[in-house]
Amino acid sequence: MDIGLSIHLLSNINSLTEIIKVFFIFATNLSALAKFVSVRIFNRSYTSVFESMYNKEFLPLDAEEHRIYMLTVERCRSMRNKYATLSIMALLTLMCFQAIFDPGNLPLSTYNPFDLTIRWHFIVAYIYQFISISLRCLTNIAFDSLAASFFIYIKGQIDILAYRLENIGKNTNFDEVITYQLKDCMRLYGKLLDLAETMESHITKQFSIQIFCSVLVLIANFYAMTTVSYTIISSQGFEVSSFVTYHICMMTQIFIICYYPNELSICSGELSYAVYKSNWIAWNHSNKKLALLMMLRFNTPIHIRTVNRCYSFNLNMFTSIVNSSYSYFALLKKMNN
Repeated sequence: MDIGLSIHLLSNINSLTEIIKVFFIFATNLSALAKFVSVRIFNRSYTSVFESMYNKEFLPLDAEEHRIYMLTVERCRSMRNKYATLSIMALLTLMCFQAIFDPGNLPLSTYNPFDLTIRWHFIVAYIYQFISISLRCLTNIAFDSLAASFFIYIKGQIDILAYRLENIGKNTNFDEVITYQLKDCMRLYGKLLDLAETMESHITKQFSIQIFCSVLVLIANFYAMTTVSYTIISSQGFEVSSFVTYHICMMTQIFIICYYPNELSICSGELSYAVYKSNWIAWNHSNKKLALLMMLRFNTPIHIRTVNRCYSFNLNMFTSIVNSSYSYFALLKKMNN
């Protein structure tokens, strides 16, 4: 599919309309391909990362921690289901509306090596496009929801750590026990840092490619929606509906890879308040000093950084992507006029 799109792009390099039609899906395909290849190459590494999430130090110790843990699991499941539903709706809208309102053309503009005027050639090409795009859709759903679930999981572990910090020394007055609890919390935080850094190294390149490709898709969508004249009940109207659905799906895809790392950064930056909420006044000087060092360490939040280490995945990046996409679209529109 990518080769066919590339050939079609090069064959129509002088036609802006055809370029937009190709980039509408080509950029998404490239990002999905990068994710698929990375999983195939680093399959064992991904497996070891997610197996480590079931280590003993990450398991809940009491009823309240178990409640936080189960809320995290439910949140991961809910995010995956909603994202998958939206993505599949965009896929079906794109593929099915074409068959209903414009059955004489294929949904995607791509190179075809055989005569589409022959009925069975057309049907084979349509089925091929449907299967290919469906696989890319499922790849995006799997990778994006997996990565987002990982960030939700780390955030849930941070919530459990905050709960433990608030309750240090609650049921004991022995300084040795309090010291052990403080050090145990620091060990857990260190494990979470290692886990986040390991996962960051696995997703940074893929998500950075996704951001770049998403900008191209948003520009193509903006432009396509402004070049179609339509009424509400017409083939063009439903074509715009497919553009809008796909546009919302792409915005959601960008949002989840920016929102959940942003939540993680905020939550990890507030751990020092959890230490302050504990009964630190009753501790001895050594434990107070240890708590102070912990608070100083917690003042540096966990950030999931892009390929450019100066930038992180957060909501500021999301707004920047949307603004940049519209700016590039406005420039393209002005140049074309």
